[in-house]
Formats: sequence, C-alpha cells, structure tokens
Amino acid sequence: MVEDSTGATWIAAIKAGKTVTLSMVALNEATKQVQFADNKATGGALSTYTSWGPTWEMDVKPQISSPGGNILSTYPVALGGYATLSGTSMACPLTAAAVALVAQARSSFDPVLLENLLATTANPQLFNDGTQFYDFLAPVAQQGGGLIQAYDAAFATTLLSPSSLSFNDTDHFISKRQITLKNTSKNRVTYKIGHVPTDTFYTLANSSGYAAPFPNDAVASHASVRLSQQQVTVPAGRSITVDVFPTPPRGVDAKRLGLWSGYITVNGTDGSHLSVPYQGLTGSLQKQQVLFPEDSWISNSTDTNLNPVANGTVFTIPGPGNAGPSDVLPALVVSPALGTRLVRADLVLLSAPPHGSKITTKKFFDTTSIGQPSGSPLLWQSRGPTPISWSGELTDNKFAPPWNV
Repeated sequence: MVEDSTGATWIAAIKAGKTVTLSMVALNEATKQVQFADNKATGGALSTYTSWGPTWEMDVKPQISSPGGNILSTYPVALGGYATLSGTSMACPLTAAAVALVAQARSSFDPVLLENLLATTANPQLFNDGTQFYDFLAPVAQQGGGLIQAYDAAFATTLLSPSSLSFNDTDHFISKRQITLKNTSKNRVTYKIGHVPTDTFYTLANSSGYAAPFPNDAVASHASVRLSQQQVTVPAGRSITVDVFPTPPRGVDAKRLGLWSGYITVNGTDGSHLSVPYQGLTGSLQKQQVLFPEDSWISNSTDTNLNPVANGTVFTIPGPGNAGPSDVLPALVVSPALGTRLVRADLVLLSAPPHGSKITTKKFFDTTSIGQPSGSPLLWQSRGPTPISWSGELTDNKFAPPWNV
C-alpha cells in the first residue's frame, strides 16, 4: 500500500514509457510509521456497510451514529500495540465512553435522559453513497439523530423528548406526534422550530421482495410537516409541547416500501441547536411476503456455507441422545426476505407408519405433523439464513419415532 500521490507518479511514468523499479523491504525488517491523509471521498460519512433501521415495528434504530471507520486504536502488544480497524469494535467503545462522560457531567445515569440528550444534540450528516456526498441529509434509518456530540449532550440546557418520532407505515399511519421542549437554564429562551426533510429511500429492490443492497434507490420526494408552533418563548425551568403533523411524500412506490424521514429542528436565542429525527414508511409491512418458496432448504449440519443438499438425500440420525458434533445431521435453513416475529417448522411423515405403530400426530393448519424439531420456533428472526440442526429431538424433549420424516 502506498500513498495516492506515489501511485499517480508511477502510473504517469509507465504511461510515458519509463521503467519503474521497486525495492521491497521484508515485513520483519521494515520500519513502522503512522501516516495521515485526508479522505475526501467518504471521510465523515456513514460507512457503506453500517446497519440500517428501522425495526420491523417501525421504531427508530439506530438512535445515533459514532465514528467507526478506520479508527487508530490500541491493539495487542504482540501484534504491534496499535492498529487501524473499522466496525462496531471501534464505534461501540467510543459511544460507551461518551455515555459515561455525559452521565458523569450530568450526575445521572437515567437511560431515557441520556438517549434523548445524545440523539437530539447529534449532528446529522449528508448522504454519501461510498464515492461522493450529496446535497441532502442521510436518512434517519441510516444515521439516527446523526453523529454523536458528547460535549453538547453533557452541557445542553435545552432538553428535547422523545429521542425520535415514528409515524409508522401506511396501514398504521400516526397523524400526530408531540415533542416536549424544556428550558433548564436560568434565563428565558426563545426557540424557532422548523423542519429539514431528506429524500425518500426504497427498502426493496425494484420488482423484488428482497431488500436492496447499498446504496438504496432514492426518490427526490419528502414529507411535509405542519407544526402547532413555529416559535415559542419558554421561561427558565418551564416546558412546552409542540404538535407535529406529517404528510407523507407523493410519488412514492408503496410496493418498494419507501422510507421517508427528516428532522424537527430547534434553535434557541441562547445558541442552542438541537433536532429530533422522525421517520415513516409508504407501504404496508404487514402485507409483505416474508418467506418465498426458495427461502428454505435442507443442508448438512457440518456445512458452514449452508449449501442445499441434493434432492432425495437420506440422513440416518443416531439414536436418541447419541448425536455428536461430527455427525452429519439434517439442518433446516430458513432465510426470510424480511424480519418476522416467528418461524415455525413442522415434521411430516413421508409415508404411512408400519401397521400397529403408535405415532402421535398434531394438526397445524392443513398440515399433519409429529411435532416441531428442537430449536423451533425461531422468534424475532431477522432476514438472512439461519440453520436448525435436527438430532431427532422434538420440542417436548421427546424423540421422533424411527421412521421416515
């Protein structure tokens, strides 16, 4: 790895017909140094791989964002003492430290207060698709309230609550929510209350029931918001409530689940600048198909890649309680397209049992089964593949009869 200026010099020399000769030093003989370079493409932006919200109940997640990309930090001494890493391993410690500092400064570990402070004093960032910045804010589903500002959260005298507003989806649209503004300073403060929307982002890929990869398609349409008050003067120690009435954006394809969002801004004559993130969804979560025919298959329990086995594969399961980690067991893999509250699996006999066999069966909808495999049902399952290896044990701690299922 070299600096971009060095690489550009080599390329120019090669294009000019010159010979570029490199002298490479062995890793164990090379000296170590720390270099700093401005990242003008994505520096300060949300990482392209960061997890998006909202929850499947349309609650706002995440609440805040934290630095987590290319962070120089400590590392095991045997491996050099320092390293540059990315991900939650970097973002979580920074956030935890900020929470501790804010809690200490305010002499309170009240989780609701801390969440409200961190989310409403955060700094919303512009959207970046991994190559460039755009002239609109990143959606709330991606960044929450924005980049955490520990100092502002620690010493804010204006308190906003709640930490975010969700107006749910089209089927369960909430036409009015409220924010509460409290002036904890010793002086009267006048606040201007406004609204900064961002573009609507589609959850699903075009003509698909599956989530789109980043960067999601966006449509230049946003919600409008009516506020019961646009300017208020709040005496010291007093609170005021403001009603928020959203109108979802027009021209959004509901079949693709369009996430619309923005920020209710609060700017005070005392120099305070805060915001409450909000979001809603054009479309119906409840009507979306969660499991498609190709989203479940049988794999070998020892196959870490979860590849499907060939049709007609027969598994011989060891006797009750004898299955070990090296035994190849059938693994039911379920991969929902969207999150779901419950995934249930039932075991069905392939053929009639021998005459005189006593096998207890149960009826579930139009299916007659001998029960569910141990590990079923899966609760609050996220999208993506999850295996259930089956050793013959059922959910009632009994074992399936020695017969084909």
